[in-house]
Amino acid sequence: MASPIRLIVTDLDGTLLNSNHEISQRTEKCLREAMQRSIPLILATGKTRTSALHIIEHLGLTTPGVYIQGLTVYSGQGDVLYQKTLAADPAHIALETALQGQYPTVIYSGTRILTDYKSPQTDILTHYHEPQPEAVGPLRQIIDHVPVHKLTFIDEPKRITALRANLKNQIGDVVTLVQALDTMLEVLPPGASKGDGLSHLLELMDMPPEHVIAFGDGENDIGMLQLAGIGVAMGNSKPEVQRSADYVTASNDHDGIAEALERFVLAS
Repeated sequence: MASPIRLIVTDLDGTLLNSNHEISQRTEKCLREAMQRSIPLILATGKTRTSALHIIEHLGLTTPGVYIQGLTVYSGQGDVLYQKTLAADPAHIALETALQGQYPTVIYSGTRILTDYKSPQTDILTHYHEPQPEAVGPLRQIIDHVPVHKLTFIDEPKRITALRANLKNQIGDVVTLVQALDTMLEVLPPGASKGDGLSHLLELMDMPPEHVIAFGDGENDIGMLQLAGIGVAMGNSKPEVQRSADYVTASNDHDGIAEALERFVLAS
Protein backbone atom coordinates (compact mmCIF):
# COMPACT_ATOMS: atom_id res chain seq x y z
CA MET A 1 0.00 0.00 0.00
CA ALA A 2 1.14 3.55 -0.70
CA SER A 3 2.35 5.52 2.31
CA PRO A 4 -0.33 7.79 3.77
CA ILE A 5 2.34 10.33 4.69
CA ARG A 6 2.06 13.53 2.67
CA LEU A 7 4.12 15.90 4.81
CA ILE A 8 7.35 15.69 6.85
CA VAL A 9 7.84 18.02 9.84
CA THR A 10 11.07 18.17 11.80
CA ASP A 11 12.76 19.97 14.64
CA LEU A 12 16.33 21.14 13.98
CA ASP A 13 18.83 20.85 16.86
CA GLY A 14 19.09 17.35 18.27
CA THR A 15 16.84 16.02 15.50
CA LEU A 16 17.56 16.99 11.89
CA LEU A 17 21.04 18.22 12.83
CA ASN A 18 23.66 15.96 14.39
CA SER A 19 26.06 16.98 17.16
CA ASN A 20 28.17 18.85 14.59
CA HIS A 21 25.06 20.87 13.59
CA GLU A 22 25.02 19.17 10.20
CA ILE A 23 22.55 17.05 8.22
CA SER A 24 24.03 13.62 7.62
CA GLN A 25 24.39 12.40 4.04
CA ARG A 26 21.94 9.54 4.58
CA THR A 27 19.31 11.81 6.11
CA GLU A 28 19.67 14.40 3.36
CA LYS A 29 19.38 11.69 0.69
CA CYS A 30 16.13 10.42 2.25
CA LEU A 31 14.68 13.92 2.57
CA ARG A 32 15.48 14.77 -1.03
CA GLU A 33 13.97 11.49 -2.22
CA ALA A 34 10.79 12.24 -0.27
CA MET A 35 10.59 15.75 -1.72
CA GLN A 36 11.05 14.31 -5.22
CA ARG A 37 7.97 12.20 -4.45
CA SER A 38 6.06 15.43 -3.69
CA ILE A 39 6.21 14.95 0.09
CA PRO A 40 7.28 18.41 1.32
CA LEU A 41 9.51 19.18 4.31
CA ILE A 42 8.44 21.65 7.01
CA LEU A 43 10.87 22.98 9.63
CA ALA A 44 9.52 23.43 13.16
CA THR A 45 11.94 24.98 15.64
CA GLY A 46 11.92 26.90 18.88
CA LYS A 47 14.29 29.39 17.25
CA THR A 48 13.83 32.27 14.82
CA ARG A 49 13.40 31.80 11.09
CA THR A 50 16.80 33.48 10.69
CA SER A 51 18.42 30.52 12.46
CA ALA A 52 17.02 28.16 9.81
CA LEU A 53 17.96 30.12 6.68
CA HIS A 54 21.11 28.07 6.05
CA ILE A 55 19.03 24.88 6.10
CA ILE A 56 16.31 26.42 3.92
CA GLU A 57 18.90 27.49 1.37
CA HIS A 58 20.87 24.23 1.48
CA LEU A 59 17.79 22.07 0.87
CA GLY A 60 16.14 24.58 -1.49
CA LEU A 61 12.98 24.71 0.62
CA THR A 62 10.06 26.85 -0.53
CA THR A 63 7.66 25.53 2.11
CA PRO A 64 6.26 27.46 5.09
CA GLY A 65 7.71 26.87 8.55
CA VAL A 66 6.95 26.96 12.27
CA TYR A 67 9.27 29.08 14.42
CA ILE A 68 9.77 30.41 17.98
CA GLN A 69 8.01 27.41 19.56
CA GLY A 70 5.01 27.75 17.25
CA LEU A 71 4.50 31.44 18.02
CA THR A 72 5.27 32.47 14.46
CA VAL A 73 4.42 30.72 11.20
CA TYR A 74 6.05 32.02 8.02
CA SER A 75 5.35 31.39 4.37
CA GLY A 76 8.10 30.02 2.16
CA GLN A 77 8.76 33.60 1.05
CA GLY A 78 9.24 34.81 4.63
CA ASP A 79 5.86 36.47 5.21
CA VAL A 80 4.17 36.08 8.61
CA LEU A 81 1.08 33.86 8.30
CA TYR A 82 0.32 33.53 12.02
CA GLN A 83 1.73 34.84 15.28
CA LYS A 84 0.96 34.92 18.99
CA THR A 85 2.51 37.23 21.57
CA LEU A 86 3.00 37.21 25.34
CA ALA A 87 0.77 39.44 27.48
CA ALA A 88 2.46 42.37 29.21
CA ASP A 89 1.59 41.57 32.84
CA PRO A 90 3.11 38.08 33.09
CA ALA A 91 6.05 39.25 30.98
CA HIS A 92 6.79 41.99 33.51
CA ILE A 93 6.53 39.56 36.43
CA ALA A 94 8.88 37.09 34.76
CA LEU A 95 11.36 39.85 33.94
CA GLU A 96 11.38 41.24 37.48
CA THR A 97 11.86 37.76 38.95
CA ALA A 98 14.76 37.09 36.62
CA LEU A 99 16.27 40.49 37.35
CA GLN A 100 16.20 39.83 41.09
CA GLY A 101 17.97 36.51 40.52
CA GLN A 102 20.40 38.01 38.00
CA TYR A 103 19.45 35.59 35.24
CA PRO A 104 20.69 36.45 31.73
CA THR A 105 17.53 37.22 29.74
CA VAL A 106 16.53 37.68 26.11
CA ILE A 107 13.31 38.68 24.37
CA TYR A 108 12.37 37.00 21.11
CA SER A 109 10.62 39.59 18.96
CA GLY A 110 10.04 38.39 15.41
CA THR A 111 13.45 37.83 13.83
CA ARG A 112 15.18 39.93 16.52
CA ILE A 113 16.65 38.84 19.85
CA LEU A 114 16.88 41.61 22.43
CA THR A 115 18.81 41.68 25.71
CA ASP A 116 19.60 44.28 28.33
CA TYR A 117 23.33 43.61 28.11
CA LYS A 118 25.38 41.08 26.21
CA SER A 119 27.02 38.22 28.08
CA PRO A 120 28.60 34.85 27.30
CA GLN A 121 25.25 33.25 28.13
CA THR A 122 23.28 35.33 25.63
CA ASP A 123 26.00 35.14 22.99
CA ILE A 124 25.78 31.33 23.06
CA LEU A 125 22.57 31.64 20.99
CA THR A 126 24.68 32.42 17.93
CA HIS A 127 26.10 28.90 18.26
CA TYR A 128 22.65 27.77 17.13
CA HIS A 129 22.70 30.12 14.10
CA GLU A 130 20.51 32.66 15.87
CA PRO A 131 20.99 36.37 15.07
CA GLN A 132 23.36 38.27 17.33
CA PRO A 133 21.44 39.45 20.43
CA GLU A 134 20.98 43.23 20.45
CA ALA A 135 21.87 45.02 23.69
CA VAL A 136 19.03 47.55 24.17
CA GLY A 137 19.29 48.47 27.86
CA PRO A 138 16.72 47.63 30.56
CA LEU A 139 14.19 45.23 29.04
CA ARG A 140 11.43 46.42 31.37
CA GLN A 141 11.52 49.77 29.57
CA ILE A 142 10.89 48.31 26.11
CA ILE A 143 8.66 45.34 26.81
CA ASP A 144 5.48 47.39 26.31
CA HIS A 145 6.73 48.80 22.99
CA VAL A 146 7.84 45.73 21.01
CA PRO A 147 6.02 42.50 20.20
CA VAL A 148 7.21 39.85 22.68
CA HIS A 149 6.82 36.32 21.41
CA LYS A 150 8.74 34.69 24.24
CA LEU A 151 11.18 35.35 27.06
CA THR A 152 14.22 33.10 27.47
CA PHE A 153 16.37 32.82 30.58
CA ILE A 154 19.81 31.20 30.31
CA ASP A 155 21.80 29.81 33.22
CA GLU A 156 23.14 26.61 34.77
CA PRO A 157 20.57 23.80 35.11
CA LYS A 158 20.11 24.03 38.90
CA ARG A 159 19.31 27.74 38.76
CA ILE A 160 17.00 27.25 35.77
CA THR A 161 15.12 24.52 37.68
CA ALA A 162 14.69 26.89 40.63
CA LEU A 163 13.49 29.71 38.37
CA ARG A 164 10.97 27.43 36.68
CA ALA A 165 9.49 26.43 40.05
CA ASN A 166 9.33 30.08 41.12
CA LEU A 167 7.61 31.24 37.93
CA LYS A 168 5.23 28.28 37.98
CA ASN A 169 4.02 29.42 41.39
CA GLN A 170 3.68 33.06 40.31
CA ILE A 171 2.32 32.92 36.75
CA GLY A 172 2.06 29.26 35.82
CA ASP A 173 -1.69 29.56 35.20
CA VAL A 174 -1.35 32.35 32.60
CA VAL A 175 1.78 31.30 30.67
CA THR A 176 3.39 28.16 29.27
CA LEU A 177 6.82 27.26 30.66
CA VAL A 178 9.01 25.02 28.53
CA GLN A 179 12.62 23.86 28.33
CA ALA A 180 14.20 22.69 25.11
CA LEU A 181 17.54 22.59 26.96
CA ASP A 182 18.38 22.17 30.64
CA THR A 183 20.15 25.53 30.55
CA MET A 184 17.24 27.55 29.11
CA LEU A 185 13.76 28.33 30.38
CA GLU A 186 11.21 29.86 28.02
CA VAL A 187 8.07 31.77 28.95
CA LEU A 188 5.39 31.57 26.25
CA PRO A 189 1.75 32.65 25.92
CA PRO A 190 -0.70 30.16 27.45
CA GLY A 191 -1.31 27.11 25.29
CA ALA A 192 1.56 27.94 22.97
CA SER A 193 3.58 25.08 21.50
CA LYS A 194 5.02 23.81 18.27
CA GLY A 195 1.94 21.59 18.11
CA ASP A 196 -0.33 24.62 18.24
CA GLY A 197 1.67 26.46 15.57
CA LEU A 198 1.75 23.37 13.38
CA SER A 199 -2.01 22.95 13.79
CA HIS A 200 -2.57 26.48 12.46
CA LEU A 201 -0.25 25.78 9.52
CA LEU A 202 -1.96 22.49 8.66
CA GLU A 203 -5.29 24.32 8.58
CA LEU A 204 -3.86 26.84 6.12
CA MET A 205 -2.47 23.98 4.02
CA ASP A 206 -5.70 21.95 4.27
CA MET A 207 -3.56 19.04 5.41
CA PRO A 208 -5.08 16.47 7.82
CA PRO A 209 -2.66 15.73 10.73
CA GLU A 210 -2.95 12.00 10.11
CA HIS A 211 -0.96 12.45 6.89
CA VAL A 212 1.98 14.04 8.76
CA ILE A 213 5.12 12.44 10.14
CA ALA A 214 6.86 14.63 12.74
CA PHE A 215 10.30 14.32 14.34
CA GLY A 216 11.56 15.80 17.61
CA ASP A 217 13.77 15.29 20.64
CA GLY A 218 12.74 17.86 23.25
CA GLU A 219 9.98 18.72 25.69
CA ASN A 220 8.97 21.46 23.27
CA ASP A 221 8.32 18.83 20.55
CA ILE A 222 5.79 16.74 22.48
CA GLY A 223 2.73 18.65 21.21
CA MET A 224 3.57 18.21 17.55
CA LEU A 225 4.54 14.55 18.01
CA GLN A 226 1.13 13.92 19.52
CA LEU A 227 -0.61 15.90 16.76
CA ALA A 228 1.03 14.07 13.84
CA GLY A 229 -0.25 10.85 12.37
CA ILE A 230 3.18 9.39 13.11
CA GLY A 231 5.14 11.10 15.88
CA VAL A 232 8.78 10.01 15.94
CA ALA A 233 11.05 10.65 18.94
CA MET A 234 14.78 10.59 18.42
CA GLY A 235 16.84 8.02 20.29
CA ASN A 236 18.65 10.86 22.07
CA SER A 237 15.42 12.31 23.48
CA LYS A 238 14.34 12.10 27.12
CA PRO A 239 11.95 9.37 28.32
CA GLU A 240 8.92 11.69 28.49
CA VAL A 241 9.42 12.62 24.84
CA GLN A 242 9.75 8.99 23.81
CA ARG A 243 6.58 8.11 25.72
CA SER A 244 4.67 10.76 23.75
CA ALA A 245 5.71 9.33 20.38
CA ASP A 246 4.37 6.54 18.20
CA TYR A 247 7.87 5.39 17.32
CA VAL A 248 11.39 5.85 18.70
CA THR A 249 14.11 5.97 16.08
CA ALA A 250 17.90 6.10 16.26
CA SER A 251 19.63 9.19 17.61
CA ASN A 252 20.41 12.33 15.63
CA ASP A 253 24.02 11.12 15.39
CA HIS A 254 22.94 7.77 13.93
CA ASP A 255 20.62 8.82 11.07
CA GLY A 256 17.41 8.60 13.11
CA ILE A 257 15.32 10.57 10.63
CA ALA A 258 16.60 8.50 7.71
CA GLU A 259 15.76 5.26 9.53
CA ALA A 260 12.16 6.33 10.12
CA LEU A 261 11.68 7.76 6.62
CA GLU A 262 12.94 4.53 5.08
CA ARG A 263 10.43 2.60 7.18
CA PHE A 264 7.32 4.78 7.03
CA VAL A 265 7.67 6.90 3.87
CA LEU A 266 10.09 5.51 1.33
CA ALA A 267 9.49 1.77 1.65
CA SER A 268 6.61 1.78 -0.84
